[in-house]
Amino acid sequence: WAIGTGETAAADQIGAAHRFIRNLVARTFDAPTANELRIIYGGSVTPQNAREIFRIKGVDGVLVGGASLQAEKLVKIVQSQEG
Repeated sequence: WAIGTGETAAADQIGAAHRFIRNLVARTFDAPTANELRIIYGGSVTPQNAREIFRIKGVDGVLVGGASLQAEKLVKIVQSQEG
C-alpha cells in the first residue's frame, strides 16, 4: 500500500511484514533458506526515512523508486545505509 503513495509504513509494520515473510518461507521450505533470504522494503524510501528503515531488524535492503531519479537523493539514501 505504500509503494508510489509517498507514504511510508511505520517501523513496526515494516518489521512485522518482514518477519511474516521470513516465517512463511521457513514453514514452506526450511529455516536455513529463510535465514539466507534477502528481504527488501520498497515503500516510498526517502533520504529522510532511509536510516530508520535500514535499522529495522530483518530488513536487508530497500527498493528505491522515485528518489532514484534524483542523484542527490539516491546518494543520501545509500550513505544512510553506510552509517
